[in-house]
Amino acid sequence: MRRPTRPGDLLRSTGRRLLRPQLLAFLPALVLAGYWYGGEGVLVLFAITMPLVLMVIGIFDGERPAGPRDGLTGLPTRQTLVEALDGALADFEGAGQSAIAMAIELDEAEELREHLGSAGYETVVRRIADRLTGVIRTHDTVVSLGSPRFGLAIVPRRGNAADVALGTADRIAEAVAEPISIGGSSVYVTASI
Repeated sequence: MRRPTRPGDLLRSTGRRLLRPQLLAFLPALVLAGYWYGGEGVLVLFAITMPLVLMVIGIFDGERPAGPRDGLTGLPTRQTLVEALDGALADFEGAGQSAIAMAIELDEAEELREHLGSAGYETVVRRIADRLTGVIRTHDTVVSLGSPRFGLAIVPRRGNAADVALGTADRIAEAVAEPISIGGSSVYVTASI
């Protein structure tokens, strides 16, 4: 079943397609051509209208608020994950591509909380959140699903989606497995992906 589209969705989707890196590579050539054929007036017009166009199609983050953030990790919440997956699925519609969603949960979280106390446990969760943010690519999304759970929206740009998912899961497992130093002792954490 196809979701109903909101008024700005078509404009944003078209804008995202037009402003991909491959097409943006032609931007300097267009500016030079505008200067060559139209003079300074074209450059001034371009300098004024381009930021407005980018804001309208939602390229700048200022168009919509960042959304609620988790108080402990500072990561976005579940709604951001849903929006990221919806956007990826809308972009891939009819293209034969797919988006990937992953859930990550720290193993034995209650035992970890009992052993380290609340402050130590929160430190571990924050460091894991930082590590997850460090291993994903810039166009992917990591969110907090409530301590000790995290969610990922992965948008494969190249290659097989299964290979991308497995590679990401391997990087996550390696990052989580690195010891965390708390109060002079090392804490080892594992996670289920």
